[in-house]
Formats: sequence, C-alpha cells, structure tokens
Amino acid sequence: MSLLFRAFASYYKMKTHSGIKKRIKIIGSLWERHFMFYPTSKHHKLINKSKNNLKRKTNPKELTCPGDVKRLKRLMPYWNFKKYKN
Repeated sequence: MSLLFRAFASYYKMKTHSGIKKRIKIIGSLWERHFMFYPTSKHHKLINKSKNNLKRKTNPKELTCPGDVKRLKRLMPYWNFKKYKN
C-alpha cells in the first residue's frame, strides 16, 4: 500500500447502506454472526393472501445464501462491530 492511501484511509469512514440497516438484524457472537430479516408482503391487501402464507411471514428468516451474505457485508462495512448486535 502506498503511503497516500494509508493516510487517506485513516480518516475516511465508509457509509452503511441505510435501507439495509433498517431491514437486517445481526445476531450471534462476534465470531459467528447471522443475518436475520422479515419477509415482505405482510402490510396490505392481506385478504387476498392465504393464512398459511401470512403465518409463515411473521417469523424472521435467516439469510443463508453465500452470495447474498457477501453482498450484505459489502453494503454494511462495519457488520462485525458490537454496535450492530441487536
């Protein structure tokens, strides 16, 4: 690394994606974190949806796909810090 990059990186802070921070909860210990989310389509037009479908969407789900987890880690650069633990 060049000296200029190190000097720049010491004071520049990357921003967390604000939409992801509202929709994703991080659980687990510091070394084994899991991303949890609530499924969508649970807010309006509920008459047209089946009861089993609505029951299934009440519980939070864990994000297990490796590609999605990689994308989340890119959008939340400080995902392994303590302040995100809910």
